[in-house]
Amino acid sequence: MKIYKYTYMMISGTTDPYILYQNLSKDNFNISYYNPFNSDYLGKSNDPDLDPADGIKIEKLFSGTTVSEQEGVNCTIDLNVNLTIFVERSTMVTEMVF
Repeated sequence: MKIYKYTYMMISGTTDPYILYQNLSKDNFNISYYNPFNSDYLGKSNDPDLDPADGIKIEKLFSGTTVSEQEGVNCTIDLNVNLTIFVERSTMVTEMVF
């Protein structure tokens, strides 16, 4: 099951995804540049052809497993949290995969 949560940060400008990608890739996140039309595109700083759908994607920002007993049945619940930040107005999409 996937649950999506959209968060708008109400910034009246745009974020340069290439600079954000370079800064966060130093911290060993499982990060990739996100372009919905060309998966091989990496972008460049101050790109004049920047698409509003460009951004960065962080896979497994949080990943964990828990075991719970419900009415005598052991339930294992896995959770992965992925985060996508889009350039336009710094929109964040949090994807929770159970």
